[in-house]
Amino acid sequence: TGPANFLVSMWVSSLPDLLRVQEWLETRAPSLEIIDSSVTLRSRKRMGWELDTHGRATGYVTAHGG
Repeated sequence: TGPANFLVSMWVSSLPDLLRVQEWLETRAPSLEIIDSSVTLRSRKRMGWELDTHGRATGYVTAHGG
């Protein structure tokens, strides 16, 4: 609760993509005020997906035995 009580988590390919999304949000919700933004670079794993060297999904991993 409080003035900063909305969180958006997204995956984008580049920093300019992130800025475009922020601009899109601000134009569609004029009362929205973005007070903080953080970026995590080069996340290697995402919820069970196999990733290539560019971070793109190559296949889904179900469960590992052993």
